[in-house]
Amino acid sequence: MRLLDRQLRVWLTGNVAGPLLLYLCQTDLTRHLSGAFHSSKLMSFDHAYTALLFGSLGVLTWMYHTLYNSDPGSPDAISNSAAQSAPCDHCGMTSPTIRVRHDFATGKCVVAFDHYCMLINTTVGDSNHALFLAYCTLQWFLIMWGWMLAWHAVRPCYSLFDLTAAAQCWHYSALRALVLLWVGMCLTIAAIVFTILVVFHSYLAATNQTTYEMMKHSSVQYLQPYYDAMGGWDPPPDIEEERKAGRKSKARLPFVWVMVYRHLSGKEYHPRPFDHGLIQNLNWFLFAKKPYVHRVAFRPAEADTRRDDSLQTV
Repeated sequence: MRLLDRQLRVWLTGNVAGPLLLYLCQTDLTRHLSGAFHSSKLMSFDHAYTALLFGSLGVLTWMYHTLYNSDPGSPDAISNSAAQSAPCDHCGMTSPTIRVRHDFATGKCVVAFDHYCMLINTTVGDSNHALFLAYCTLQWFLIMWGWMLAWHAVRPCYSLFDLTAAAQCWHYSALRALVLLWVGMCLTIAAIVFTILVVFHSYLAATNQTTYEMMKHSSVQYLQPYYDAMGGWDPPPDIEEERKAGRKSKARLPFVWVMVYRHLSGKEYHPRPFDHGLIQNLNWFLFAKKPYVHRVAFRPAEADTRRDDSLQTV
C-alpha cells in the first residue's frame, strides 16, 4: 500500500479529524458514545448508535483500502476471448471488447475506463466502478450524519429567534461555536460533492455509460462510427470556441449535466451502444464478473433511426 500519499493523508484527516472534533465539541455524538461506555445495560440505543458508527467507519476504511489497491480492469484478465480491438498505440495491447482505453496513469489499457480519481489515487474502470459507487454512497451517508450532528449542536448559537440561548451558547464557549461552524461548512461542501458523485454515477450505472464517454462523446474512438452515422455532432458554441483556441474546455463538466438533462427529457440524443436497458445494465454493473466483455446493443447504422425514434417520443 502506498503509505503517506497526499491523497491518503487528506482522506485520513477528513475521516478522523471530523468525528474527533464532533466528539470534543459536546455534540449528540459525545452523549451517545459516553452513554454506551458507561451504560450498565447489555444493549441500548447508545450501544447500537456506537456500533453503527464504528461499523460504518470500518466498512468505509475497507472500501477505501480496496479501491486504493484495486485493478481498474485490465483486458489481460479476460480469458478465452478473441481480440476485437486494434492494438493500442501506446502499449500494443489488444482487447476482447472495443470498449477499452489506454490509461496513462497506470500505463496500460482499461476496460470501460471511467476516470482517474484524485482522492483515491486510482483509476476507476470496469472492475472497480461498482465499489467506487458504493464507497461514495457510504461516504455521503457519513458526511450527512456528521452535518446533522454539527447543525443540531451549533443551531442554538446562531438562532435569531432565541437570543438568550444564543448569548448563553457564546458565553459558554465561543471557540466551540466557531469550530462547529467551520466543521459544518466543510461538511456542506463535501456533501455537495458526494451528492453529485452518487447521483451522476447512479445515472451512469443505469444507462451503462462512463464519465469518459459522457465528457468526450464524439471524440471517443469506438463511439465515432455512431456519431458519423448520425451525420456528426456539433458541440455547443462555448465548447467549440475553447477547442478552436486550443484550450481545454472549462464548460465540459457543466455540459455533462446538460447532456443528462436533455437525455432524460428526450430533447437530445447521444448514442449509447452499450445500453441494454435498466435491468440488464444494473445486473451487469452489480453482479457480472469483471472485467466484462461488453457487447453493443445496436450497430452504428441504426444510430440515426434510434435518434429519430427517441426525439419523436417527446
